[in-house]
Amino acid sequence: TGTVTSDDLTLASALTGTRITEVSARGRFSGSQLALSRFAGTTPGGGTISGSGTIGFADISATRGPSLDLRAAAKSARLLNANGLEATITGPLRIVSSGQGGTIAGRVTINRARWVLGT
Repeated sequence: TGTVTSDDLTLASALTGTRITEVSARGRFSGSQLALSRFAGTTPGGGTISGSGTIGFADISATRGPSLDLRAAAKSARLLNANGLEATITGPLRIVSSGQGGTIAGRVTINRARWVLGT
C-alpha cells in the first residue's frame, strides 16, 4: 500500500512522440495495482488531457508491460507526433492493455492531422 502524488511530471514516449508536461497525478497502491484517482497534463500547443484509471504491475517482464485501464478526456491534445504522423484530438478516450497488446478507443474529433510519406 502507499500513495502517489505528482505535481510536475513529464510523460514522454519515443515510440509515439507523445509528450505530456506539467502532469499532476494522485493515486493509491493496493498490492501491485495503482489506482489513479486523477491525472492531468498539458500537451504541445497548449492542449490538455485529464482522467483516471488503473495500472497493474504484477506481471511485468521483458516481454510484457504493465496492464492499463485508463479513461481520459482530451482537449486539443497533440498525442501523436512520430514517424511522419501527427494528430491533435478532442474527446473521451479509453486505453486498455494487457501489457502485450491493447485498445485505444474513443469518440474523438480530430482537430489536426498530418501524414508525411517517406519518413
